[in-house]
Amino acid sequence: MPTLVPLLRAAIASANQRRELLVLLSIFAGLLTSLIYTPAIIAIKVITAETSSMETTETDLNALSDLIGLHIPTLAIAYLGQLAVSGFLLPFWARAQNPDNLLPWDGSRDSILRQGWYSYQLLVTSTLYTIAGFIVIALVAVILASISGAITGFVLILAIIAAIWISIFFSAAANTGIIAASIDIKLNLTEAIKRNRFFLRPIVGSLAVILFANIILNAASEPFIDSLFEGDIAARFIAFTSGTLGYLTSALHISALYKIPGIHQVDTRP
Repeated sequence: MPTLVPLLRAAIASANQRRELLVLLSIFAGLLTSLIYTPAIIAIKVITAETSSMETTETDLNALSDLIGLHIPTLAIAYLGQLAVSGFLLPFWARAQNPDNLLPWDGSRDSILRQGWYSYQLLVTSTLYTIAGFIVIALVAVILASISGAITGFVLILAIIAAIWISIFFSAAANTGIIAASIDIKLNLTEAIKRNRFFLRPIVGSLAVILFANIILNAASEPFIDSLFEGDIAARFIAFTSGTLGYLTSALHISALYKIPGIHQVDTRP
C-alpha cells in the first residue's frame, strides 16, 4: 500500500514535470474565480464585520440570521460558479497526468464539455453529500450534548473534526471521479467511493495534508491583501488567490491519485 509521504513526494515530482501547465491552469482558475466569487467574498466580509460588533442578545442574533439569509443566494451562486471553474478545468490536468500520455487539449469540443460537465456534477454531488453529513453530525451532537451537558464542548470539538473529515472524504472521491471523467467515463460519487476503498487512508490523508497547506496559505494571504488594497479590489484579489490555491490543491491531489495502483484504469463493468 502506498504510504503518505512517498505518495505526496511522487505527486509533487510528477506535477513539477508539467509545472508550466499547472501554473497556467491555476492562474486561469484564479482569474475566473475572481470574476465569479468576488461578490461572495464581499458578503462574507459584511457578515464578519457585523458579527464582530454584535452581542449575544436575541435581537442581535435575529439580525445576524436575517443578514445571513439575505446573502445566502449570493454565496450559493458564487460557490456553484467556483465549482464550475474547477469542474471544467480539472479534466485538462487529469489528462496531462495520465500515465497513458494523453494530451490535455485533445478531443472535440463536445468531448471537453462533456468531461467538464461530468466533473462538475461530481463536485456538486460531493458538496450535497457533505452538507447532508454536516446535518447528521449536528443532530448527533445535539442529542449527545442534551444527554451529557457536562461535556458539550468536547462533543462540539468531535463534531467539528468529523465534519472536516467527511468533507475531505467526499472531495477525495470526487477527484477520483474526475480522473474517470477525463477519459469520458462517468462515475457517480458512490462508484468513486467504492474505487477508493482499498487505499482509503493514503487517498484521504494526502488530500488532508494538501488542503491544510492551502488553508495556511489562504489565511496568511488574506490579511496581507487587505493591508495592500481596500474594498472590492481586495475582495477580487482574495478571490483570485482562493481560486488559484483551490485549483492547485485539487490538481496536486489528482497527481497523487495517479500514484495509487490502478486508479486511472477505470473498470466500467457492472
